Amino acid sequence: TDTVVAQVISRDWFYEGKKKDIKLMEEWEEQFNLSRILENLVRNWIITGNHIIGLSDWQPVQLSSIDGLIRNPETAEVESFVQNLGGEQVLLDAKDFMFNHFIESDRQAWGLSMYHSLFTPFTDLDGKTADPIIEVYRQMEADMGKIIHKYASPRVIYTVDGVQKDVIRDDIAPLLSSMKAGDRTILNQNIELQSETVDPRARFEGFVEQLNQEVESGLQSSSSRLITRPSAMADAATAISQDDDRVLGIMEKIRRWMNGTIVPHITGTKEVEFKWGASDKMELEFPTGLRDAIQLGIVSPEQAKEILSTSQGWKIPHEPKSVDTPLDPRL
Repeated sequence: TDTVVAQVISRDWFYEGKKKDIKLMEEWEEQFNLSRILENLVRNWIITGNHIIGLSDWQPVQLSSIDGLIRNPETAEVESFVQNLGGEQVLLDAKDFMFNHFIESDRQAWGLSMYHSLFTPFTDLDGKTADPIIEVYRQMEADMGKIIHKYASPRVIYTVDGVQKDVIRDDIAPLLSSMKAGDRTILNQNIELQSETVDPRARFEGFVEQLNQEVESGLQSSSSRLITRPSAMADAATAISQDDDRVLGIMEKIRRWMNGTIVPHITGTKEVEFKWGASDKMELEFPTGLRDAIQLGIVSPEQAKEILSTSQGWKIPHEPKSVDTPLDPRL
């Protein structure tokens, strides 16, 4: 998530249009920090699928406090949000907020997140509901950790036949307890050792691979594959390309949101456009020496055009000279 957010907010953007509208957008951006707004927007989009932001302070609403929303039954427009504050439900007027989805499906009230498939439980044909994939993944990680710890330090039982309990307690047990890995000792009793071993048939690679594929699909990112198989350079190139495409898709959604909602709200017009990239600012500064030379009559305007064209790279169209057309003698 943080990687996607960083890839988006680290890009350059600019405004194109009338200077007065651009100034309004730049002043608003400086006052409320557009980078922070976009950071919260992208993070809420890809995790929860929804984003609600206040129009007075441009602060995001805490989505975990929202119990639901109320829509107009005729137009399906959102009229209010139901917020839970200290166990009491409060209605927030939707006119004071901006609400947008990440993935809008079938005109549903709430949008879907990028990780929707990971967070959603599955109900089979028998009506039994399985846990979401992300919970299964974390549970398997925990179980595998327990297995590794258990068999890395297995329980060991020593059996000594025909020896009195006090001898085992006072002599044999302290001796065996003090031994470290690699130590050797000699006893005049036959000691049988019993320990837990891992069943060689209990292989977990298939489960791990299946879960990694599910997580990769749910995250819509191939970064997990790079961790499990760091030597797969071809997979790395594919993963980077796919992740770049997803980031570009999010940037396109932001561009449409800015131009369709934010810019008209701030400027009252659509004459200015939000764009990604660096703006091409062409600043033309006329050489002072050349200006003085023209004023003194040392250089003609036509000669100045030639100088600016060759030295500064200015493309100045030359006006055609007027030619006096002689009158027809028959007139």
